[in-house]
Amino acid sequence: EGLKIFVAPVGRQVSAIWETKTEWGDDAGNLPHAFLWTALDCPGQYAFLAEGIRTGLLGRMTAKVITAPRAGSQLQITAWTIEIAGKKHLAGSALFDDQQTLFLDLRDLFSGQLAAGRSFDVEDFTKPFAHGVNRPNPALPDIA
Repeated sequence: EGLKIFVAPVGRQVSAIWETKTEWGDDAGNLPHAFLWTALDCPGQYAFLAEGIRTGLLGRMTAKVITAPRAGSQLQITAWTIEIAGKKHLAGSALFDDQQTLFLDLRDLFSGQLAAGRSFDVEDFTKPFAHGVNRPNPALPDIA
């Protein structure tokens, strides 16, 4: 079934509203860390795609879990590009609630890039989101 996270470009970042389920909760009713890491492993890649940059494989994820959110809560995922150094592509991701509480701060390092002479059209990336389902939380700041 998956986590049903669908990011869309918003300014210089990508964002999605994530509807978590109460049945995902641990004994304390919080989302386990494995769910948090899983939710943020791909949005950094999409931050590069939104800028027309195709990276390679995920090489490393580093995260700081501040606190686990309640299972069943509505959360916002945000991701942005940080830097490109040769074939290394660094992106950041974060997980917030509607009160701007930061739950997780993550960095992704992707290795490789699209072969020379090939391009990625950002229009192809944004077409699936034209229906407006994944509007970001306007209360959260543009953190890129």
